[in-house]
Amino acid sequence: MAAAIKSISEALIGLLADEVAALNPETVTGFAGSLEEFVKLGRGLPFVGVSLAEARYLTLNSDSSLAEEHLTFRLTAIAGDFRGPQYSLENSYGLVDSLRDTLLGRDLGLSGLAPLSLHHCSMDREAEKTGLTVYRLEISTWQVIQPAGLP
Repeated sequence: MAAAIKSISEALIGLLADEVAALNPETVTGFAGSLEEFVKLGRGLPFVGVSLAEARYLTLNSDSSLAEEHLTFRLTAIAGDFRGPQYSLENSYGLVDSLRDTLLGRDLGLSGLAPLSLHHCSMDREAEKTGLTVYRLEISTWQVIQPAGLP
């Protein structure tokens, strides 16, 4: 049976909270809001928000009873507030390094789910207007699914 997207997202969040020293269950969560919302919520830093960015499907047989499900998740990593006296851009790279090392090629332990691929990481220059250093990462995985309602 294929892993539910919610289960995959929760596994990603749990992995990051457990293995990235700078994060904990309160600073890594599902989050797809705007940076303005983030600031209003007053969340702690560093912070990583996980959200599904894309799901693509490739039919594997003529009766469409099997398909490959390709899932891409976006991580919004808010490394720091550069308006503070303790800020260092170089220190924010440590969060990126930790995310890369934790995610690249990682097996989430969900049956039938391929290991994670890290596609890119980029600094969000627009986020600088809010005074935050933000990195956007995209990771993906895939699995074979049997669409509901088919034999």
